[in-house]
Amino acid sequence: YKLAQFYREKGKPDSVYFHARNSLVRGMDPDLALPLVGEYLLYKEKWKKAIDVYLSALDAGAKDSTIYRDIGKCYANLLNYRKAIEWYEKYLTFNKDDSIVTNNVAILYAKLGEYEKAKLIMEELLNKHPAFPELYVNLYYIHLHLGEKREALSVLERGLKAFPHEEKLIEIKKRIQISSI
Repeated sequence: YKLAQFYREKGKPDSVYFHARNSLVRGMDPDLALPLVGEYLLYKEKWKKAIDVYLSALDAGAKDSTIYRDIGKCYANLLNYRKAIEWYEKYLTFNKDDSIVTNNVAILYAKLGEYEKAKLIMEELLNKHPAFPELYVNLYYIHLHLGEKREALSVLERGLKAFPHEEKLIEIKKRIQISSI
């Protein structure tokens, strides 16, 4: 397991997998080695296998809350948004200030057509983390889906004021200017 962890820190996923699997074959540290195998499978985009390995890690007593996040990521990639939200929310009970995962939850609610729920999450997140430019973009589109054009434009203006060089915000503004011609 320790060699697997060493190679993880060095950014060598194939070596992580090899040494984590060796630990498992020798019956050592399944609660520590299984999450590394799951991480490798996630990296290789083997979503279903990663979920199975992560669930085995939890059964083996793994305590790392990032497992919940990674299971959520797998389900999101499998387009099972409800399950993804469920696992992301488990992760967020341990990591309440993770703005990226919270943003992911809001996006998944939007993909499910639950725009009001997505809007509430993003507005709250934007109040806590105004230095997160992606939120302005996401909230802009959610307002549009809700037919709230004035609110969408207000969010865009706030975003451009805070991040005048943010490409996505500038691109939206250009599209609006072109469409108004």
